[in-house]
Amino acid sequence: MGVRARNGGGYSNWRNSPPTGPWVPPPPRTPSSVSVTRGDSTLTAEWPAAAGAASYHITYSPDGGQDWYLAAFEHTATTITIHGVSTTPPT
Repeated sequence: MGVRARNGGGYSNWRNSPPTGPWVPPPPRTPSSVSVTRGDSTLTAEWPAAAGAASYHITYSPDGGQDWYLAAFEHTATTITIHGVSTTPPT
């Protein structure tokens, strides 16, 4: 950005700011909730759109949080169905 002054005698020289680099948007908000429905070897998740989100990364754990798997990367919808998942609740 540059700034210069002006009066009846003309303009001053420019004063430039240091480079600021490209504008980077702030991170998106966290989805406010997520609901999961178990089906026959499926998990279906739905969530409200998060402000500022362009896409979502979705992970799931079929064993209560011990192991995690990536279900989708750069997913743009606010619902997903994961097939071939053991849906037996952990004991």
